[in-house]
Amino acid sequence: MNHRSPFLLVFCLCAAALAAACESSGVKYVIVKGTLFVDGKPAEGAKLTFLPKQGGENMPSGKVEADGGFKLWTFDTATGVSHEGVPVGEYTVLVTWIPDPSAETLEGGAADKLGNRYRDPRTSELKAEIRADTVELPAFQLTAAKNGNKR
Repeated sequence: MNHRSPFLLVFCLCAAALAAACESSGVKYVIVKGTLFVDGKPAEGAKLTFLPKQGGENMPSGKVEADGGFKLWTFDTATGVSHEGVPVGEYTVLVTWIPDPSAETLEGGAADKLGNRYRDPRTSELKAEIRADTVELPAFQLTAAKNGNKR
């Protein structure tokens, strides 16, 4: 018996267990990317949350990078595992852009650069549809709040 065999067996068993856990919820994740610009510039540090119109606890989210791009991850509450990607469906998109995230309070005391226009699912007009063949979302082009925090 080869000395690598026990390692290979353990590796295969772990991989099989992980694959089973990922499929146990029956959700398939579509890896998509997107961009978010405010006044034509990358909204670096802005946070996006995709709220499923069909309901459910899993809300994909992501953070905008320096080039304006973002990737979305979904924490699957059924399995306790984070997945790169988004379940197929329709979403209302929420966006917050806090200059100093450490200043944000539970009451939303820090000023959102977008005037809270996209922070609430009742007021956000941003929508996204994720299909099995979606690779890249259309760019989100927003404008900054004119007078600071508009609640």
